[in-house]
Amino acid sequence: MARARARIGRRDQAGEPPAARRALGVALVACSALALGLAPSLARIAYRDGIDVLTLATLRGLVSGAAILIALALLGRPVRPAAGTLVPFLGLGFAMALTSVGYLGAIRYIPVGLAVLTFFTFPLLVGLIERVVGGAPLPPSRLAAIVAGFGGLVLTLGVSFETLDPRGVALALLAAVCVAAQITGGARLMRRASPILVTGHMMLWAGVMLAAGLAIAGGPVPPGGAAGWLATAGVVAAFMVGILCFFGGVALIGPVPAALIANLEPLVALSFAFLLLGEFLGPLQLVGAALVIGAVAVGQRPAGV
Repeated sequence: MARARARIGRRDQAGEPPAARRALGVALVACSALALGLAPSLARIAYRDGIDVLTLATLRGLVSGAAILIALALLGRPVRPAAGTLVPFLGLGFAMALTSVGYLGAIRYIPVGLAVLTFFTFPLLVGLIERVVGGAPLPPSRLAAIVAGFGGLVLTLGVSFETLDPRGVALALLAAVCVAAQITGGARLMRRASPILVTGHMMLWAGVMLAAGLAIAGGPVPPGGAAGWLATAGVVAAFMVGILCFFGGVALIGPVPAALIANLEPLVALSFAFLLLGEFLGPLQLVGAALVIGAVAVGQRPAGV
């Protein structure tokens, strides 16, 4: 009888053992990295056809958020925020909008590789926030995996530190802090609302805030042809799928393991840039990619292992 109770205790409310729950969470975040890694190559195609970065960021937030909430309504699921959740939803949307502004703004002042590298300090920030605020364990193996993953990105991105502009570094760090806040804050909010509802509202409010900025900046700048519109639609779809999968994974495996898996996103982006845009991948980048993948694998071990 005691053994049967022990077996039941090891299962979650959905009847799945923790190992299956963890595997599903890892798969969702990996799919997120695949979708979000595809977006930059599609965005490059859209930019070539005339759309500007703020218009694209606004569209992906408004369209993705509205599509998710409309789908929930059609399925008869709750769409309105529950009591006491509207302010957190607005806060997450504001953080997402600041992430877009900070990340895209950083690229104006520092090389793309350095901006990406600075931005991807967020897995370490997530680990620290969870440790300090949530009291979550951060075992040495997981901390080492985070540091090793960051080192792998240094090699993969081929970063040069010769042209450091403090404005660009500050903006990239702002984006990293904001995305860490989204992940940790979203994880807590998903205890009171479904991951899909949280994601939909976060995207929609981010889009509304970016639209206000777009209006102040002079209005939208759409793409000039069919190729640009197709690429824009691809960016919106990739963003929606990527964010949905990511926060679905966070709900299953927690913020720190999910943030560590997110290190795969730059590797996927480089791979798609090679396949779609003909950009070169050197031996050092491949070594860095292997280091990131190894770090992700180590970081997914249970905290007590």
